[in-house]
Amino acid sequence: MSFVFSQHAFKDTSKRYGLHLGLNYGAGIVGGTYGGGALKLGPSVGLHLNERMVLGLELNTGYQIVYSKEPNAIPSTYLSRWLGPFYRFYFFDSGRKWNIQSSLNYVYGSYYAYSEPEKIYTTYHTAIVSLGLCYKVKKSRIEMGYRYTFLMNDTPVDAKQVNTIFLGLTRNF
Repeated sequence: MSFVFSQHAFKDTSKRYGLHLGLNYGAGIVGGTYGGGALKLGPSVGLHLNERMVLGLELNTGYQIVYSKEPNAIPSTYLSRWLGPFYRFYFFDSGRKWNIQSSLNYVYGSYYAYSEPEKIYTTYHTAIVSLGLCYKVKKSRIEMGYRYTFLMNDTPVDAKQVNTIFLGLTRNF
């Protein structure tokens, strides 16, 4: 009597049509003659088209408050939100611990700025390109990098500054 065993192995969990869940986080502190801080959260969900490509949807929300350290100064508050599809490409195969990633987002967003003398609310759509590093730990990746927001279609300059540096965690299923 003979037995035949077969096994199909994938290099990583980022196999074809695997699920990609991520969360970007950002925070900052304003210094100098100004004070304040910022907080940004960006959950994402995507689908692996193969080991190196992900297509998905990302939501991003940023909140920032800035105030002058002078007496009687009025703080300014900024709220930025956007939603849109993304395409992510990993430069090396998924078996490596370190990898380089590049992303392209097309987003539709809104931006709200409030201070005592003025209130601004605007909507915009634009493109964001990013480049970063990621480190694989089992089925997860720690991602960090830089995002560049194009100033097109009335994108506010302050909305661009919210989307610069990112730190994220993704999990592949």
